[in-house]
Amino acid sequence: MMSGLLLAVPTASQPHLIFMLSDDHGFNDIGFRNSNMSTPHMDESIANGVLLNRHYVFKFCSPSRSSAMSGRLPIHVNQENSATEQPRAGVELNFTMFPEKLCGSRGLGYKCAQVGKWHCGQASPAHVPTGRGFDSSLGFFNFGEDHYTHMRGGEAIQRPGMGSSVLGSDPMGTLDPMGAPQKACASAIDLWRSTEPATGNDGVYGGSVYSAEIQRVLGSHDPTSPLFMFIAFQNNHAPLQVRVREHRGMVTSAGGGGRRGERW
Repeated sequence: MMSGLLLAVPTASQPHLIFMLSDDHGFNDIGFRNSNMSTPHMDESIANGVLLNRHYVFKFCSPSRSSAMSGRLPIHVNQENSATEQPRAGVELNFTMFPEKLCGSRGLGYKCAQVGKWHCGQASPAHVPTGRGFDSSLGFFNFGEDHYTHMRGGEAIQRPGMGSSVLGSDPMGTLDPMGAPQKACASAIDLWRSTEPATGNDGVYGGSVYSAEIQRVLGSHDPTSPLFMFIAFQNNHAPLQVRVREHRGMVTSAGGGGRRGERW
């Protein structure tokens, strides 16, 4: 399941729009529904906003965000949860994404920024965020990655010296979570600033990388100009890794050979 949060901040002309999408966020994994969960900022946003409690999404990552970005039902735009370098993966180029209507010379005057997971296509420069209307982008293009090394597939794929596979029945790491064969490129670093590799982030937790980019975009943006930001943190997505030192007492480290006890 995925959950979304839309914040609209009014300006003198048009509102700033911030859309946050959370992969694999369970229905009951939020404080206002479950007192065992600590989500104070999300709870505050809901308390001061509008809760869409009969809003449904597709069961997989790529179809959900493809639908959100194109305004079409997954059955019409993308029901495949495939790796995004495949030519027809994600949103095909004959479909217009709504950031293309907001930004650019033919748009409504918005500046658009994408932060975090994309998974809407990467077969060509036209498929990635800056080819779909966004002015800037920092994130990864594919389905999942290690939160620290930013290697595509992360610890969901067995690699020498990296401990046990999340896919317990797949000790050689030849399958992805959907059972599709993996290729050699599955172990490549997948972290990009627009269309260039985002270097200097090895060992930095992905959530921290994206939080810093959000603050950079907001801090440098002219508030008199409308802003649209699409944010998709990977925190809930496999491989399950957390900054244990900052959450000690809230989570416990799991065994299984995870790196530095950060998997849980």
